[in-house]
Amino acid sequence: ANTALRVDDDDNTPVEITYTLTSAPVNGTLYNGAAPLIVGNTFTQNVIDGNNLSYTHDGSETVADNFQFTVADGAGGNIGVTTFNITINPVNDNPVFTSAPITTGREGDPYFYTITATDNDNALLGAFSMPPVAGFTLLNTGAGTAELSGTPPDGNNINVTLTCDDGAGGVVQQIFTIVVAEAFVVDGGGGGDYTTIQAAIDASISGDII
Repeated sequence: ANTALRVDDDDNTPVEITYTLTSAPVNGTLYNGAAPLIVGNTFTQNVIDGNNLSYTHDGSETVADNFQFTVADGAGGNIGVTTFNITINPVNDNPVFTSAPITTGREGDPYFYTITATDNDNALLGAFSMPPVAGFTLLNTGAGTAELSGTPPDGNNINVTLTCDDGAGGVVQQIFTIVVAEAFVVDGGGGGDYTTIQAAIDASISGDII
């Protein structure tokens, strides 16, 4: 607005006071209305007074920017290169999961999922949590890393909700289902599960009478 950037001239109107951009912002873009401005482009005090000069930050982890300009009134009056400084208020970014969950398991077999996440603003130490899941343990292992491990106790599917909290207001969840297959069963025709039949085979090989 004109309270932040203004040149007054007793002899010329705001339409006649012309700014020429000599250095563009590096962390964002300056606009005249909807048109982005580059070095060499011009705008008038009238554009500023009408709130049509704006700046959009590029989202990078920066807190300052600036642009430079000269000013001419069209009647021989000039202002040399001047810098306009921009202060950017930082906004906390949410963490982002960078690992894909393991969504299959088998009854009685160990399950293991290495969890990773990143955050542009925070270290993510001890950031992961989840509601209790029978037979499973979540262990925070470092900055942005954790391990989910356990053994599916039966053939029922397991719903998991992982939460990553950066401690500064940024929270994201990863929700998935582990589809649990039943344990292998070997049937030799006469019935019996894998453990019983394997014990019988082992005994036969060792020369024992079954």
